[in-house]
Amino acid sequence: VAVLAGVAGALAITLPDARGLVGVFVSITTIPAAANMGVALAGRDHSELLGASVQLGVNVASLLVAGVATLELRRRLA
Repeated sequence: VAVLAGVAGALAITLPDARGLVGVFVSITTIPAAANMGVALAGRDHSELLGASVQLGVNVASLLVAGVATLELRRRLA
């Protein structure tokens, strides 16, 4: 889902009609992991906190890589 969100975000930058779902896609990829981090922190569950942190990091990295790749592809095809 994070890869699709990155593609959607990059397309939203370059296409005027693609802006609607970007926030939804980004929220789907970041909010659950961030919320899980908060719950784990409140419950002092360090193992769960680590897992949620890794998941958030992977999701954010996927967003960035997919977005950059999409923009580069669009630049080369233009």
